[in-house]
Amino acid sequence: MNAFNKKPGLKKTSLARHGIAKLFLPLAGFLLILFAAPLLAGASGEIPGLVDISRLDPTIRLDIRYATDNNFTGRVVYPAPRCLLREDVAERLLRVHQKLKESGYGLKIYDGYRPLAVQKKFWSIMPVEDYVADPFKGSRHNRGAAVDVGLVDSEGNEVPMP
Repeated sequence: MNAFNKKPGLKKTSLARHGIAKLFLPLAGFLLILFAAPLLAGASGEIPGLVDISRLDPTIRLDIRYATDNNFTGRVVYPAPRCLLREDVAERLLRVHQKLKESGYGLKIYDGYRPLAVQKKFWSIMPVEDYVADPFKGSRHNRGAAVDVGLVDSEGNEVPMP
């Protein structure tokens, strides 16, 4: 009999003792990173590693369609009309916006960071990869690295895009 079990003759193997921990801990860490960002948002709604583009430059116009029913789902799927992005992505977007402002134009943002739960909803509605990324593969939106944009003139009117 050993310290790990009550039956004589059974020994705990090193796989049982150490292998499970070696497999479980990295998997648990990966799942935490993958799914926890929305859960880590505090009362302020902040998500670690992401910034709110409107706080960096309030002149960027937002039309976050998924915070309204004016989208392909016909339902509100975001709790608030915010555009969250990775900081490096936001900085590049701000540079583009500043350059456009010099010519009398600006950016209008329709979408940025998209929680995985929303991606799964979209996939359940339209499982066609030409329109929606497979949530098992994820998308750049799920990582805050993609943004849907349009152009506006100095009055805020949308500029037709080709």
